Amino acid sequence: MVERRFGRDLLIDCMSDPRLLLLCYNSAAVIAGRDESAEEWPIWSMELMRALVPSRRETRP
Repeated sequence: MVERRFGRDLLIDCMSDPRLLLLCYNSAAVIAGRDESAEEWPIWSMELMRALVPSRRETRP
């Protein structure tokens, strides 16, 4: 789904950071769900996304 929606280059970037893959998948699923003829796709929870992606406060020295 990520490759079809955003292209192979982004999918390859996602291979080096699986967190990015989950975020990009969620974006693609939301976009696909807006299309009236498309089925609804499951998405990863925001709780999981927050747990995987460090906040700006955690990344500052």
